[in-house]
Amino acid sequence: SKLEWRTLALTMYTEIQNMAIQFPASFSNWLIPIAGNEFGFSEIVITGANANQISYDLQKEFLPFGIICSSEIYDQKLPVLVGKTFSDTPTYYLCRNQNCYAPEKNANNFILALTSFA
Repeated sequence: SKLEWRTLALTMYTEIQNMAIQFPASFSNWLIPIAGNEFGFSEIVITGANANQISYDLQKEFLPFGIICSSEIYDQKLPVLVGKTFSDTPTYYLCRNQNCYAPEKNANNFILALTSFA
């Protein structure tokens, strides 16, 4: 289950913590997910018209701990898309721990929310 995997990961992080502090360059691949776990991930969902192009453009920006999912059509195989709106205009969702804030239609407002969220 997800809880078992999370518990295992946290146990492994705890085990290497002292060594990682002493030798951060050697443990950089471990420290990145540890920091993500500590500070959380920005889950970005973009739906509707041009969602994939918008996602592509957004990926050119530095988004530490940002996970992006975009789709122009509803796909029931992706749980992150359940309950999302699909229309002729893009809709932006900003989420953390699988909980989303109110959807945003304005790209500038979304970017503002994203930068204040990070």
